[in-house]
Amino acid sequence: MTVQFSGTTSLLERYGHSVSEEVNGKLGAERAAAEEFDVILMDLNMPVMGGLESCKRIRQAGASQNARIVALTAHVLERDDRIYAEAGMDGVLSKPLDRQDLLRVLRGERQIQTRQQHGHEVLDEGHLGQVMSSLGQDRSHDLMQGLGQEIDALMIRLKEVDMSSPCAASLMAEVHSMAGSAAMVGARKLLGSLNDLEGELERGGEVDLNRWHDHLIPIWQETRQALNALEARVY
Repeated sequence: MTVQFSGTTSLLERYGHSVSEEVNGKLGAERAAAEEFDVILMDLNMPVMGGLESCKRIRQAGASQNARIVALTAHVLERDDRIYAEAGMDGVLSKPLDRQDLLRVLRGERQIQTRQQHGHEVLDEGHLGQVMSSLGQDRSHDLMQGLGQEIDALMIRLKEVDMSSPCAASLMAEVHSMAGSAAMVGARKLLGSLNDLEGELERGGEVDLNRWHDHLIPIWQETRQALNALEARVY
């Protein structure tokens, strides 16, 4: 089962695994209690219930109480690894998710692993090359097209949302989801900016969304050019 990481689903299915998905930690914990899963890949930062709390609930009882649970995060982790182990996590992997890291998890290796993000690098071509090789041309193209649709929708939201309105609460979840998509294709510079925006939203207070819109537009244009260029070279 994957919780909040639909971009990883295609890679898992490519390796012959059956995948179930849930959109938040509470639903993930409930489903894991009712169904037995071998491996659960879980986002640490989710709406309704975070990954650590969801993991603790799964470990208490239910069909997947003894499943391997691995957290994935788009952030550089600074907290003590013991926090994750104490919550019942068997490992923590950072995004963009390396194919070899994923295979090690599926083989049952227990590990806590995070990698430094390179915020000034527009595109991690090595990572994206692995993804494209695993997915094939059509699904890789769909993945990159989906990223474009997500970022275009987010740009509209940044111009429309009033931070004093109730709908502003959903913006952080949208930004987090977008960061996951950026990590999936190795868009490191875009990922770093989205992580920064998410952090500012999480801290609360006044957030100048127009400034963020103007900041993200050129980064996305640069990222899209790099994605198109790599796709043209590969295919």
